Amino acid sequence: LIVEDSVSDVIFLKKTLEKENYDLNYAENGKDALSLIKQDTPDLVILDILLPDIDGYEVCRRIRNNDSLINLPVLF
Repeated sequence: LIVEDSVSDVIFLKKTLEKENYDLNYAENGKDALSLIKQDTPDLVILDILLPDIDGYEVCRRIRNNDSLINLPVLF
């Protein structure tokens, strides 16, 4: 899951990771990211720190406070 509000950064990450055959999902803010994670837990979260609603640190805190997600890798 890519959590990023910059379109150019998302395009770069998608192009790079799709070359390696990763299945990607995208959220442009923390609220949408948390919702997507609840629906279908990703293998990895690539998380921007500065987001328009909930910052990346708070998203990470909420992930870590959920026992079922505690081992979900988060890359800032």
